[in-house]
Amino acid sequence: MRETIQNYFEKTKKYPNYYSNEDFSSICDDIKKEIDKGVFLVKRKNETDLSVFEEKYGYTLPTEINDYINLFWHPCIRGYCNTKESIVLFSVLKNEGDSSDDILFYKNGLISMAKDWEEMGVLRQHFHAISRRNDAEASCFHQ
Repeated sequence: MRETIQNYFEKTKKYPNYYSNEDFSSICDDIKKEIDKGVFLVKRKNETDLSVFEEKYGYTLPTEINDYINLFWHPCIRGYCNTKESIVLFSVLKNEGDSSDDILFYKNGLISMAKDWEEMGVLRQHFHAISRRNDAEASCFHQ
C-alpha cells in the first residue's frame, strides 16, 4: 500500500488544483511545516488505534485501509483525472492539540464516512464479501 499511495501522489502533484480545497490552518505545526515544503506524505511516528471501528461496527478494517491511515499523514487523495471515476478518500491529518486517535472522529473521517456507508448498506455488504473471501482462502489452506 505504501508504494500505491506514493505513486498516486507523484501522479497527482502534476495537477495544480489538486490540493486547492484543503484547509491546512488547523493541523499540527510539524505536519503543516512539511506540507508547506511540498511534502504531502509525512511519515507517521505513531499509529491510530483502529479498534474503535471494530467495536462500533463489528468489522476489522482491511489492511489497505489500515495502511492508508497509519503509514503517512496526508491530505485526502483525490482522483488526478477530471472524470466521474476519480476517487476521493478522507484526509489523514491531525489537528493541533488532538491525539492520533481523534482523527477517526473528524467530519469526513473514517467513523463519519462509515456511518454514511452503513446507512446506505454498503459497509455491511463490503465486509461480508471480504469475510466470505477470507473464509474461502482459509479453507483452501486447510484442504
